[in-house]
Amino acid sequence: MIAGYVLVENGYMALALFQKMREVREIPDDYTFASMFKAWSSLGGFLEGSQMHGFLITIGFPILSRAAVAGAIVDFYIKVESPKEVDGLVISSLIGVFADFALAEQGKQMHAYTVKVPCGWDISVVKFYS
Repeated sequence: MIAGYVLVENGYMALALFQKMREVREIPDDYTFASMFKAWSSLGGFLEGSQMHGFLITIGFPILSRAAVAGAIVDFYIKVESPKEVDGLVISSLIGVFADFALAEQGKQMHAYTVKVPCGWDISVVKFYS
């Protein structure tokens, strides 16, 4: 349902439903987290989205092995336009991590995303393709 609210651009309803999930101790899955990053970016909620990113790191959520979540996080930072938080080095590092863990498909998707959504950053993919 959260993804549906985000799809029809009703970020506030998505956030309300997510809050309700948390109140009843429902455990969000990958797609719920990915949808929440989309909701925050549509609402311009940089602080809230970056707090959710920090929360995922704190609880040890395997962001880099979950392409939907990793992509949503990168998309979030690009859309809320905060170059202080994300830059080409971060994206290059993510692609490098995908290479380290032999996650070829995720690395290719991340590289394709950086080509599709030009951000003006110098992205290094040498490590990934070597």
